[in-house]
Amino acid sequence: MLIWFCSCLVKGINVESGSRRIAIPYQREKLLSQYRISGGNVAEKKEPCVNKSLNTLGIVTFLQVIAAATVAFTPTSQITTLLGPDRATPLLSKISSSSSFVQIMFAPVIGKGMDQIGRKPVMMMSVGVVLLVNLSVVVNPSLFRICASKFLGVLFREFFIISAQAMLSDLVLTSTNKGSDDITASLGAAMGRQVIFVSSAFFIGCIIAGKLSAYRIEVAYIASLGLGLLTMLAIIFLMKETMPENASFISADPLKSNNYKLILSNILKAPLSCLRLLFNYGLNVRILSILLLMQSFPQNAGDFFQILCETVWNISTKDFTFFIALFGVLSIVANTLGSILIQKMGLRSFTTLAILSSACSPIGAILFGFQGILGGSIVGILGAAQSLGVGALLVSEGVKNGASIGKLAGERSGLMAILKVVGPIFYGLLFTEGKKWFGMTYLPFFFNVGLTFVAMITCYFFLPSS
Repeated sequence: MLIWFCSCLVKGINVESGSRRIAIPYQREKLLSQYRISGGNVAEKKEPCVNKSLNTLGIVTFLQVIAAATVAFTPTSQITTLLGPDRATPLLSKISSSSSFVQIMFAPVIGKGMDQIGRKPVMMMSVGVVLLVNLSVVVNPSLFRICASKFLGVLFREFFIISAQAMLSDLVLTSTNKGSDDITASLGAAMGRQVIFVSSAFFIGCIIAGKLSAYRIEVAYIASLGLGLLTMLAIIFLMKETMPENASFISADPLKSNNYKLILSNILKAPLSCLRLLFNYGLNVRILSILLLMQSFPQNAGDFFQILCETVWNISTKDFTFFIALFGVLSIVANTLGSILIQKMGLRSFTTLAILSSACSPIGAILFGFQGILGGSIVGILGAAQSLGVGALLVSEGVKNGASIGKLAGERSGLMAILKVVGPIFYGLLFTEGKKWFGMTYLPFFFNVGLTFVAMITCYFFLPSS
């Protein structure tokens, strides 16, 4: 992959201290006009309103993540109990991969649709479907409905993330009247605050899930259903549409513009359209996208880790949820530190350090098992913030190269969904076949260590220093 990078020497690459690095020109005039505010006074007047909208988006995301975390581990535990680990592992891998394949098909369409109808309707739709799915499990918690809740729940929560990412980018880009360096910093800071909302909600949701694991499965789904209803009310009454009025890229009348045929065509082309970030927006976006893929791959391993904890390390579902909740706390601390360190150390140095820190967790698991992964997560706390700068830079570079916010969010989600198709199957095979081939269950952790060092080298040689 590094050799491929070096062969792609086009405009935007310069030679600095004997190595090749991305040259980010950041010219203000190249930003899309629909995301520019003319006049500093206008930006100052909009800032309080934008901050209020960002806080509202954080609250909505907070509620939805709590609702999701409350039932995040319930299906896996229930299916493993009913079928056993040997039958449950491939089934759960297939469910996760199938859900992600559908995400690949529809995420680009959702992204383009947001540029037509707005962000808020997509967010409402995603929350509404999850509500209906949870209600069906409450009525009848059969194996089929539990599997369906895992499939549809994961899928439509991803669509919620797409709309939330688009809203966040809208609010930051329409309120900033500065150079692109400042826009990237503002976007990174806003993403950091959003991660803190998400991590706090995940921590609380895991605590709730652990408490409810002692009861019947319906109780957890009832709690998630109530939180989902609260989220829907917050979206309807508190959340405002964020798409700029002049940022509609598709005719609002699908009958006149034959958009139904266009939507069908987009769905059929979706397996290829999810790769547009790698080919359509220049070398800078391509490198950032591949680096983000490497950083995100271990996070899309599927359910093998929960199965490993329960069957190899004998960790109960309640203890597992408390252990996962710890990651929520670590993520809050990591992103708080990351928002400060990335400005002091620069983008390349911080991201390299954060990627290196992420290796502590799998190395700890290999050496000392459960205690090792726990200690490694604490020692390598900055690993939870490794994609902070890369994600912000990817958005600003994509917008600069002509991508709309909705389209960019959809294509990024589709690209990440590839990992969710490949990840569960790949890690599931490493886990199950590793026991047969090598008599060990830690093969996925060895792979993560190797991937970490590849990402670190890529980051050091190709990211800008600031």
